[in-house]
Amino acid sequence: MSWLAVFLWLFASDVSAQPTTSLVALTNQVWRYNDTGADLGVAWRATAYTNDNVWRSGPGLFGVETSVPYPYPEPIRTPLVLGGGRITYYFRTHFNFSGDRSRISLFATGYVDDGAVFYLNGTEAGRVRLTNNPVTFTSRAQLANPEGLPVVLEFSTTNLVQGSNALAVEVHQASDTSADVVFGMSLEAIGSQPPSITNPAEPADRTVAQGDSTTLTVFASGFPPPAYQWFKNTVAIPGATDSSLSLMNVSAVDIGNYFVRLTNTSGNITSRTAVVTVLLDTNAPTILYALGQPNLTDILIVFSEPVNGSEAQDNFSWKVDEVGGGTSLTVLPGTLSNGTNLLLPTMELRAPDTAYVVRTDNLIEDDFGNTLPVGTEVPVALFVVVPPLIPLDDTHPWRYNQSGVDLGTNWTSPAYDDSTWLRGSAPFDAFRSPGSETTCRAVLPATGGAVGTCLTLSNADQTAQIPAVYFRTHFMFEGDAAHSVLHLESILNDGAVYYLNGVELQRLGMPEGAITYNTLANREIFEATTETSDLNAPSLVSGDNVLAVELHQFSLSSPALTLGLTLTAVLPTFPAIHPRLTISVTGGTMELNWSPAVGRVESTDDLTGSWTPLTASDPPGQHIAPASDPRRFFRVVVP
Repeated sequence: MSWLAVFLWLFASDVSAQPTTSLVALTNQVWRYNDTGADLGVAWRATAYTNDNVWRSGPGLFGVETSVPYPYPEPIRTPLVLGGGRITYYFRTHFNFSGDRSRISLFATGYVDDGAVFYLNGTEAGRVRLTNNPVTFTSRAQLANPEGLPVVLEFSTTNLVQGSNALAVEVHQASDTSADVVFGMSLEAIGSQPPSITNPAEPADRTVAQGDSTTLTVFASGFPPPAYQWFKNTVAIPGATDSSLSLMNVSAVDIGNYFVRLTNTSGNITSRTAVVTVLLDTNAPTILYALGQPNLTDILIVFSEPVNGSEAQDNFSWKVDEVGGGTSLTVLPGTLSNGTNLLLPTMELRAPDTAYVVRTDNLIEDDFGNTLPVGTEVPVALFVVVPPLIPLDDTHPWRYNQSGVDLGTNWTSPAYDDSTWLRGSAPFDAFRSPGSETTCRAVLPATGGAVGTCLTLSNADQTAQIPAVYFRTHFMFEGDAAHSVLHLESILNDGAVYYLNGVELQRLGMPEGAITYNTLANREIFEATTETSDLNAPSLVSGDNVLAVELHQFSLSSPALTLGLTLTAVLPTFPAIHPRLTISVTGGTMELNWSPAVGRVESTDDLTGSWTPLTASDPPGQHIAPASDPRRFFRVVVP
């Protein structure tokens, strides 16, 4: 549908319920016209111009049109003389009006090849395909392309008078050798209607978490279309003149009472007042985990929420020490991504068999001024990869829905019944060569292996291409869900949103904001390749999990659709902690101390004999006893 067709549809939908009076009809209005090719200056536009009594007359449409197929809705009823260097044609007619001009709007619908200027009672009312410069006899129009489409202009009613009104039009060609010329128009007076709010419950109250966004919306009718002005706490909001008001990244300043006032020439109406409440974030950020990278210098620190980049990346904000107070590593400036993932390098290598802790040495704030306390300490974990939770092969079953039906949002829930969906194995693929039907490729280029399941690109009755396909699968997870990382390798064409147990996990190639069935991907993938992601997954649970994927097309003519993935869990483990044991004797008293203060102390008088646990009443990390034995050995055992 062209932009003009859309405009006409919107125009028709706005005025269909309004009282309409035809002032000038397209086909049976008699016009006087001058196609002699003479320059008539400007006097011919005036209401009192009388020399048009020697012009010829006839009904619309006027002109010469030889295109096949014929592009106009009505035939040419009055031919015009074409050629001879003619650029400009003149037309005049009169119509009667009675009523209150402040209560109506004037809309002209014209068919013009190539351009035109319209005059109402001697004053210009509009123009089409002519520049804003003064129009003269020799002014050339822009070419009408495509031909046959109507133009809709709203005329000001300022120059409309009671009784007889003069309507004058000059039609201009794009070239003095043009092979066609066409003119015809209608003029309608459309009665006004005061604004009315479709749903009196709008705008609705909103409760929004700090940093999120929300939109207040009002749907209204009225003619002319009403103007909008939003208010907060009775004060007009500058620039807030649309049917909706978006509040982005809300904070305490957005708390308040909002309403909108709608106004047109027939009256005004004020909406209900919506109360916007902002749930302020008063929780300090936390460190979810610190992950030692394989290069033994980088440590990935993941925060529970976005934090201040300059503070988090500052190397003076961190300490990295051996457990038990051993060697400290020199920390270098870090790199923060997505506001939550900090890659913190050290100058020295970490010892592979030594446990380390990372500690904050300065305050680190979130986006709302809440601070991660100084001295916050977490162990540096070493992660091990377990076998894939979801492998990319025919051993793992999927359910999928390619019916071309919008399933809303409930389909991502773990409890959703997908038993009627189709079954298949990954990778999924659909492909269509130019000018052909959807086919099934034997080999997927991204993997070099076989396609597991063939998809379709069209809906069930083959009447339209579908924008999205739904997928669901289950997997079992055993481990520390709170601190584990999910490693996702996706083969994707074009975009997708991933949901874990009903909660969005990530999106690739999709726009920000709410995603619906008809949302298109914001990138076009000509051939799918593997994309990798390491994801914190707060919705991961021990036991059964449901991964749901919404696969989207870049356009409704995209030639391919592909989905394949491998999902792996990366589990935290910690190196063995080796307490450092010291012994001192003062007088007749022996004192044992060890750090960190974990495990239990045991003793023996013979290294080849058995070891005896000592009393559990000692303080953590310490044992004090008389130094009475001639020889004794001690050790600390960590479970």
